[in-house]
Amino acid sequence: AAARHWWARVSAFAGVQGACCRPLIAEGPGCGGRVRGPRVLVRFARDELVALTVAQLKVKCKAAGLPVTGKKADLIASLAQAGEEDDGVELSSLSVAALKARCTAMSLPTSGKKADLIARLEAAEGEEDEDEGEEVEEDEDEEDEEDEDQKEDLETLSVAELKARCKAAGLLMTGRKGDLVARLQDDSSASGREAAAAPASTQAKRAAAKTAGAKRGADSAFEAGELVEAFFDDDSSWYEAKVLKNLGDAQYSIAWIEDNEEAEVGPGYIRKKIADVDPATPFQVGEAVRALYAEEETWYEGIIQRDNGDGTFTVMWDEDGEEYTIRPEDGMRKIAPRFEITTLHKGQKITGEVKSIQQYGAFIDIGAVTEGLLHRSHIKFVQRPPDAPLYDPGDRVEALFDEDEEWYPATVDKVNKDGTFTVIWDEDGDEPAKVRPKSMRLDGERWPFKAGQQMDLWVAKLMPDENKLSLSMYEGGDAPPEDMSAFM
Repeated sequence: AAARHWWARVSAFAGVQGACCRPLIAEGPGCGGRVRGPRVLVRFARDELVALTVAQLKVKCKAAGLPVTGKKADLIASLAQAGEEDDGVELSSLSVAALKARCTAMSLPTSGKKADLIARLEAAEGEEDEDEGEEVEEDEDEEDEEDEDQKEDLETLSVAELKARCKAAGLLMTGRKGDLVARLQDDSSASGREAAAAPASTQAKRAAAKTAGAKRGADSAFEAGELVEAFFDDDSSWYEAKVLKNLGDAQYSIAWIEDNEEAEVGPGYIRKKIADVDPATPFQVGEAVRALYAEEETWYEGIIQRDNGDGTFTVMWDEDGEEYTIRPEDGMRKIAPRFEITTLHKGQKITGEVKSIQQYGAFIDIGAVTEGLLHRSHIKFVQRPPDAPLYDPGDRVEALFDEDEEWYPATVDKVNKDGTFTVIWDEDGDEPAKVRPKSMRLDGERWPFKAGQQMDLWVAKLMPDENKLSLSMYEGGDAPPEDMSAFM
């Protein structure tokens, strides 16, 4: 049962690369929480990487010359693999931008020429190697002292404090005081978890504060006797469970339906049963949702932790345990059972997510067993003003690269006053280039929406025998009015 404890999720993840990602913050007394790792160039320890935020991992990836795309598990895998395969990178082979990124990651000044940046990084790396050597010697001296003091330290703690430390280490909390002390000592000897017997670190206090912040909603989301779903670490899956007791601070005692074994779970590890969720009712705390993360324009799964009372909700992401505040209209949908299209009727208004765009229209996920087709004949295309520039920032284009007279895909970054456009080449990543309008062409249609966008639509036609439906951007689902301007 101890392996199911939500405080032990970090250790479960550390050995699995590319597995289902659940909240990676270690919660509870004595746990490390999210911390910034030691200053390194390309050598990374996986346990340090797991503790970082996605933004911090991207900074390290950029500094190491690695891709910055993908989810947290992908970033960790890239950095860990780089650390295993390469002890360092020739600084002289990096661009000025990459060198500056490394300086930023190491909290060093970014001013000066390339030679200055290289000298600064080499000096800093040399200091780190010396510091690491000194730290190893200090740690060895301190280990003996800690071993002698450990038993005495544990004996001075109360039963409640000992149980809290058992929770933090993923150990059983049953038994008397002597049993708890012995269990913590055995665990420390076997796995080197001295940190679990030390005073809570600053990061642990932040993690505890995060849990406390969730209690304004999640602490009353589930009732004793309610059937829910809880996350089981051993196989990274959700299973049906029964709530036994609300322990406070957004934590619950549960019993697995499968074997009636008991466990304790907290935020991100307990949710409403998917089969019982009604997509037509208002959002509730504890429901699993898919929400749009605006910064990356990407949808991620999470669990509602709070209804903030101002039209917004706080969601905890499944991937990294971070909280995010969002309005439903900005992109949030319940994870609920798929419904048959026979429950719909023509003209019904419904919210959907653009899943893919084709030449003839777009396919929309409305939560039904099949996606609906939004045909181009039912799309409201936006008329561009006569004085509008040929291209807008964000437009996908093909642009002519004069040096080899070849066309390459790019994204418009800026409209310049001289009539040119600044584009970012797909191949070069962050390398911008100025291109004249005659050397550019739009890559496909300029649709009034994009993949991943949430939008309100109307049912235009139902074909239940073929399990198909068509949707419309026009109210009521009727065909768009004919353009009679040529006859006026």
